[in-house]
Amino acid sequence: VRRFESSIGSFKSSLQNMITSSEIMLDWYEKRGVVPIYKKGSLPDTQTLEEMDDEQRTEIFAKLEDKGLIQIPVSEIKPLFKEDLEKDIAILKEIQAEWLGITFDPKYEFFKEKITNSLEKEKKRKIILFTEFSDTANYLFEKLSKDKIDRVYKYTSADASKTNKEIIRRNFDAGLDEQKQIDDFDILIATDAISEGFNLHRAGTVINYDIPYNPTRVIQRVGRINRINKK
Repeated sequence: VRRFESSIGSFKSSLQNMITSSEIMLDWYEKRGVVPIYKKGSLPDTQTLEEMDDEQRTEIFAKLEDKGLIQIPVSEIKPLFKEDLEKDIAILKEIQAEWLGITFDPKYEFFKEKITNSLEKEKKRKIILFTEFSDTANYLFEKLSKDKIDRVYKYTSADASKTNKEIIRRNFDAGLDEQKQIDDFDILIATDAISEGFNLHRAGTVINYDIPYNPTRVIQRVGRINRINKK
């Protein structure tokens, strides 16, 4: 539900992830005789496992079990499980087919209009856009690029590096020595990976593309540009 509220991009990604994980569970049920329970992360399909040698299989299962993989024998599962799983996959694929036909995104169009107007009125006022999900950040970055809105930088946990942090600092931190400041980017799209420990007060606007369930996050986001004793 949170990803549905966030963006079309993140919801489509969720649908694909649910289909993939359900199909892998069915694959393991039919070919390995077990139902895999794995809280977070992806599992290899049985064909990938078969192509590995014994040492590789032992190594990957050790890693998966260390991260919480549980394998339940099919003999301990109710007979209807497989039928229900196949129905789930069919329903998810029906939903996915409907969503693949959706190309107009009113939330994004409203956002694009807002930032375009903001940058035209106040050319020196940068914008920080926050989202909970990296899939939404990637989706927005791609959409803005296609719409020829440049001078946009993206930062998620996957982009975390000293180089990227330094680029953000030099473009958005007003406390940095003016000689070290640069002006390559007007918009920063970021997840909450950047909601603490960064000064971004060269920007004057924070946009919450989605609202986190924890209200403290919103305060942390705004705190990136509302710095005590700083203009």
